[in-house]
Amino acid sequence: MKTTTFFLALWLLPLSIGAQITVQLTVLDGFGYTTCDDVFSAPDEGWGLSIEGQDTIIFDGVDYCNYPSLPFVQFEQTYDTPADVPDALHVLFLAYEQDPGGPLGCLNLSCVEHLETDLDVPLPGQSQEYFLEIPMDGRRSWGWTTVEISTSGEPAPFFQTCQWREIFEREEERLSEGFELLEAPDGNIVIGGQLDSIAALWKVTPKGAVVQTRLLGNEVGGESSQIHSLIPHPDGGYVVAGTCTACVPGDSLAKVFLLKTDADLEPDAMVGVQYFGTHQNEGTGRRSAPRLLALPNNGFLLASTLHLDLALNAQDLVLQAFDYAFTPLWDSRLNTGFFELAVGAASWQQGMALAVFRPFQTVDLVVGLDLFGNPLWQREFHAVRA
Repeated sequence: MKTTTFFLALWLLPLSIGAQITVQLTVLDGFGYTTCDDVFSAPDEGWGLSIEGQDTIIFDGVDYCNYPSLPFVQFEQTYDTPADVPDALHVLFLAYEQDPGGPLGCLNLSCVEHLETDLDVPLPGQSQEYFLEIPMDGRRSWGWTTVEISTSGEPAPFFQTCQWREIFEREEERLSEGFELLEAPDGNIVIGGQLDSIAALWKVTPKGAVVQTRLLGNEVGGESSQIHSLIPHPDGGYVVAGTCTACVPGDSLAKVFLLKTDADLEPDAMVGVQYFGTHQNEGTGRRSAPRLLALPNNGFLLASTLHLDLALNAQDLVLQAFDYAFTPLWDSRLNTGFFELAVGAASWQQGMALAVFRPFQTVDLVVGLDLFGNPLWQREFHAVRA
């Protein structure tokens, strides 16, 4: 019998999971030259490449060695998470005179000269050509090649995972995940997440005993849903934000949803459920990675990722402010990079700040804004991908 674990997360860290990112290196053309003699024939000039320490592929030399046709995909690797994608590919370029025979066969090379370098991996949806050259400069062999590195795919939606956990309860035949938690006024802990792919709220004691479980599948709808962010409501209830798929009639794309519950986790029927996809009629209709922030001027902010799928800009951040009656106050949009997700937020009397995670880049951002979403400043910091 399958048993899965429900756990209380006491320290949450960001993690983007389940991505499918493919990096490909294609050899476009090249040539090799040599001054070395061949006792059996005219010099057999050739060139070759090794990528990331893999076997060397040779592209020219003796006619009967069956060289690959160009262009040739020499390296292709798919990665599960953005953190796994290398910043660069290590490339070894060779120029040589080829003397096939003996145990090495067509790899029996002489007068070898080489160039080693690291070539940057571009962002997903982009490609970059590189020209590599071993100059003549008195060398025995020299040559050049042109390669292209392309990256396809996109990062998975942003979730959170635990740095530390304590197991309090096991639920048989059910998969439960908690993504966000906060302390309730009664001293218990409210957790937002999903149970069997249905948005769920739990109230648990500090020692992990489940006091209440409330599934929101009927209210949110759709094929799947989950809660990603919670903040207290002034009336003692909670503001809840999450994502859902196929929850808007005639639309299977993921949406961000927003709703309110009372202190007993019951949804407020008067407020209902709001859904967000496109913004100002722009975007694919897909929205993800919601983040809530209480504002000092009696309202709250919903930050989420708008999917654009443009060649030079795949995502934007959408900022939407509401009062606690869920009336929209203002909205704005931020473009800080190719991909962007709000992973943290803080506010004070004069403004607010967002921590912006930018997949596939080592430099992330903290962006300062006024209380109407206008950018005031931004600071870069070098992130360490765990």
